[in-house]
Amino acid sequence: MPITEAQAMAALPPHGFVRNYVDYACRLTDAPTAYHIGVGLTILASVVPPGLRVTTYGSSLYTPIWMMLVGRSYEERKTHSIELGRSPLQEAFPRRVGPMPRSSEGLITSLQQHTQQDIVYPEFGEFLQKTANDSSYAAALRTIYNAIYDCPSEYRVRAVRSIYSVRDPRMCLLAGSTPQYVEEWTSPTDWEGGFMSRWCILYAIRERSLDLGGLQYPGERLKLIDELKAIPDLKYWSCKGFERQAQRAYAAWRREIRARYENRVSHWTVGAIGRGLGALTCKVATLFGFDFGAATEGGEWEIGMEQLIPAMRFAEMHIQSVVELAENIASNQHERRRRAVLRGVQGGAFNLGQLLERVRPRMNKRDIMAVIDALTEGKVMWQFQPTSGSSEVRFTSDVNLIPDVVPFQADAGGLRGQAQQPAGLLPTPPIQQARSPALDVSAPEPSDDDSQ
Repeated sequence: MPITEAQAMAALPPHGFVRNYVDYACRLTDAPTAYHIGVGLTILASVVPPGLRVTTYGSSLYTPIWMMLVGRSYEERKTHSIELGRSPLQEAFPRRVGPMPRSSEGLITSLQQHTQQDIVYPEFGEFLQKTANDSSYAAALRTIYNAIYDCPSEYRVRAVRSIYSVRDPRMCLLAGSTPQYVEEWTSPTDWEGGFMSRWCILYAIRERSLDLGGLQYPGERLKLIDELKAIPDLKYWSCKGFERQAQRAYAAWRREIRARYENRVSHWTVGAIGRGLGALTCKVATLFGFDFGAATEGGEWEIGMEQLIPAMRFAEMHIQSVVELAENIASNQHERRRRAVLRGVQGGAFNLGQLLERVRPRMNKRDIMAVIDALTEGKVMWQFQPTSGSSEVRFTSDVNLIPDVVPFQADAGGLRGQAQQPAGLLPTPPIQQARSPALDVSAPEPSDDDSQ
């Protein structure tokens, strides 16, 4: 199930900037509280000193976060939640809100000018769709994002005639999307070790309702902006890691999480949880250490239970979101195409032209016809002639929409005429024999290569 308000409230830190931001945002909108925690953390990660890090397994883990808010269109207030956080950040640090890049060259140029920034995608479904095909021009953005996520000391890329270099990139991403886009335009490979494994996903359903919308609290907003402006100037000390008690609690929690989910979800989902969970928890705990811990109190410091507990609870919201979405993510390309065609005929009966128009933005005609043939032969979808003597063929996934008696044309062995047969027994082959040349589009069944 999606994140509940009770879970979000349990993950709230006791005090600090993130807590102040969530209290402020919850008074302005009835969007899920989990969204506000995610947005507050992303804002904080965008303005902390770029050197803030924790050492794990002998390497430095920096704190930039990629945050995705997932929910129904118009219902969960995703875009409003994002804009609510971007506004004070942009007012406090206009250059920290980076432009939305349309190409890899534009992204590199932007990072050369400002290495620490937060790029915002209010409608991330468009990005997922455009970059899903590895051969597309926009797909190079995913590759660069993946390389920059680990915060290398220098990112170098060769162009046609020169080499571009970005030193110490620190990039946060804040995005919103619907479950349908995430399910349709991502694959298990993306989640196991690819692009999606680097994201923190917050999939929530709105439970609260504000009767008086549109109220403003300018005094609280100015306090948040002043608090943001003071953060980069705070002196901080290096983090040595986790306190002994926190180490034991973290190890026990990881074992409990794996035991809780390994028998309930698919293998690739367990892999996705294991690969992203540790980094996310450590990043959030380090940010909390800077926000209300010992990072700014003087001397080397360690992450304690006060920071670790809300970080683990926040990470559990991410795990629950991934598991919830994983149930509907297609395992291969053929399954994704199959679902696209079934969605195209959902809720009615459509002729070929209408069906192509509903599905074609996602697929070409050849692939659509191949899937139609497979679905009709498997009796998952039906095609029929709506009226006697009609040359039109309609498609539906609801057998109740087929007329009780369906005339069809038979042309076999020189016999021509009409026959009538109950819709429930109407086989696919006679309809295929009666198709006009315009509808006789042959296409091979999807090969194994299509599922790669």
